[in-house]
Amino acid sequence: MILSIFYGMRSFGINIIYVLETLYLIALRIWERSQTKSTVVQTKPTTVITRNFKATAPSLPTKLPAFVPGDRSDSEIDWSPSQFYLQPIAGERIRLLELYSGKPNEPLRGYLRTKEFRSWLGDQAYEALSYVWGHPSRCRYILLNNRRFPITENLHAALQHLRSAATNRTIWVDFICIDQTNKIERNKQVSIMGEIYKCARGVINWLGPETADTAVGIEALSYLFGNEDITIRPPWKIYKSDKLCAGLNDILKRDYFELGHHTITWRCGPETYRAICRIKFAIISPAWDAAGLHEVNFRPLLEILEQSMMITRKEMNRSCKEVTLLDLAFDMRYRRATDRRDMLFALRSMAPEHIREKIIVDYEKPVDEVYADFFEEVKKAYIGEMQVVDEMEKEGLIEMKKFEEGPSKRNWGW
Repeated sequence: MILSIFYGMRSFGINIIYVLETLYLIALRIWERSQTKSTVVQTKPTTVITRNFKATAPSLPTKLPAFVPGDRSDSEIDWSPSQFYLQPIAGERIRLLELYSGKPNEPLRGYLRTKEFRSWLGDQAYEALSYVWGHPSRCRYILLNNRRFPITENLHAALQHLRSAATNRTIWVDFICIDQTNKIERNKQVSIMGEIYKCARGVINWLGPETADTAVGIEALSYLFGNEDITIRPPWKIYKSDKLCAGLNDILKRDYFELGHHTITWRCGPETYRAICRIKFAIISPAWDAAGLHEVNFRPLLEILEQSMMITRKEMNRSCKEVTLLDLAFDMRYRRATDRRDMLFALRSMAPEHIREKIIVDYEKPVDEVYADFFEEVKKAYIGEMQVVDEMEKEGLIEMKKFEEGPSKRNWGW
């Protein structure tokens, strides 16, 4: 779901350093560091899956016993494609996936439970997964509460990668933890998704499986965005330009960087760090071009960082231009989403409160109607900005006219 990516990249007071950390630690299985308060990133593409089951099956108990590895053989487990029943949740509650430990070749197993969610509690005992759903036709399964539950191939790969061999892991995953067939629940859960990511102990940004070029791309990004001294031998002095280009494109052309409200929970970093990054880019830019790497498109990554810094500055009460719907719409112009409504609903967490109130999460509305409503709000924002510009121009013309008419009609402020 594009929203998971959106909110994953959401700033919510999370450090940009962690974002970068996230990027270049993909291939190194950095998720093991998620015990600390950092944003972790893994490799992975995502996919959307439309569930081919209904949220009905009253014969199932509302509370199922947790699966204990080894207590039942696979032959005793119900692997039939029967419907999976999700007990509706109400109020400030969320579902959490307890991903059971297991060996790489074992089926994914887990237990879905609900808990009271209080955003004011701060960091809570779960991690949040940010990823791209992927194509709905590529379907795999997880054994959830001892029943088969369909998930996308990309989510399956992410969970396999995150599963520990020794201990269980508690994760919030939008596709599993939100009943996608229940529009009322979906509206409510999506509206608090930003808070869910913000309060997680850590956010795992899964970019996709690594390839032969991933390691080089990660190394280059770690140099560009890390704290390494610029006098250290840069990647383009180590690798041939074609190999380095392949590595960078391997990371930056992944679907994760194209999906809507991209997500990540980058933690807001200090101004000094960002200044160092800008200086570093300015210094290495000529060498970068000389190495034949000018064709690498950094737009997806830079736009995400730009959005993150904009939100961070606002939350830190730093001076910056007031964000409007027009700004947000422009920033999202290249994004994609499985459900096109997610593109707009994801903007809520990035927008100031007065704008957030205008974006109502409602999956009952058809796509065309959602976009028509948004267009009207953007048009109002545009007209409002143009009126301000017109007023400023009028004031400027009045003052200029007074100046031209002579000292007698000037307002000197005495």
